[in-house]
Amino acid sequence: MEKNIKKDVKLGIFIVIGIAFFIGVVYFLGSQQQLFGDKVRVSATFKNVSGLQPGNNVRFSGIKVGTVKDIEIVSDSTVRAVLLINKESAQFIKNDAFASIVSDGLMGNKIVSISAGTAQAKSIAKDDKLRSKEPVSLDDVVASFKQTSDNAQDLTANLLAISNQIKNAEGLLGKVVSDTTMAHRVTSMVASLEKSSRHAAGITRQVEQAAYQVNHGDGLIARALSDSTWGKQIDHTLDSVYFAGESIAQASRELKDFMTKLNNSKGAIDKLLNDSTVAKDLEQTIINVKKGTDDLDEVMKTINDSWLLNLFSKKDKDKDKNDKKD
Repeated sequence: MEKNIKKDVKLGIFIVIGIAFFIGVVYFLGSQQQLFGDKVRVSATFKNVSGLQPGNNVRFSGIKVGTVKDIEIVSDSTVRAVLLINKESAQFIKNDAFASIVSDGLMGNKIVSISAGTAQAKSIAKDDKLRSKEPVSLDDVVASFKQTSDNAQDLTANLLAISNQIKNAEGLLGKVVSDTTMAHRVTSMVASLEKSSRHAAGITRQVEQAAYQVNHGDGLIARALSDSTWGKQIDHTLDSVYFAGESIAQASRELKDFMTKLNNSKGAIDKLLNDSTVAKDLEQTIINVKKGTDDLDEVMKTINDSWLLNLFSKKDKDKDKNDKKD
């Protein structure tokens, strides 16, 4: 009987120890996975989760703040990751933060990394949706390395071809390296370029000095640039010169037209200058007009001296005298 009691006591102690150990393990694992305590449920959508699994960690600024609760397929091109964030840490995560999938170490598990948002944004709340950044897949990295390797191979082949050309004195560079005459020419060309660059530098300094004198001097150009009155006067002068030029051009065109008409064989002036018959007729016409004018003067003189006109003139004079007496 006593033996049975001892066995039962030992069994009870063993069971209690086992239960305590089990509870300790559960509590430890729960604390590691942050299964206990208040959580804030948020989500983020990705085109590719790159091997992310439920239970993986969620980190904010390198600190574990939660776990991945679930991964759901939303459509044929979108996957949603549901995250559980500790309530104590949620107050520091803004609702405009970015969530991205990264590796925990070089070959570690995938985790969700949350970046800091802006200070003006609000803290995350239940069922908020975080913005996401697509992860860099291993295939993309391998493809990039392959492209880099191909480019390096092509570059090596080109360098080998160039070195062979130089070795065989082919091309300009090969001739420069192997031919002393060509090397001397190249040296002379470089010296000429250096001399030209020095001249260019001197011209640049002169231009800078001229610009400084224009900006700070008292010359005509400086006044025209700085004084608005001078500028207006110069504008007025240029306008006057422009209009004068236009007037001279118009007069030249008119004179050209006049000379064209003058040289035209069909014009009257050309006939006066070149046709002797017309000139004689014109001269005779002028003589006749002068003769007619002389005859008209004689007739007017005869009329003025006639007795009839003098009679009327005498009556008018007597009438004027009587009016004055009255």
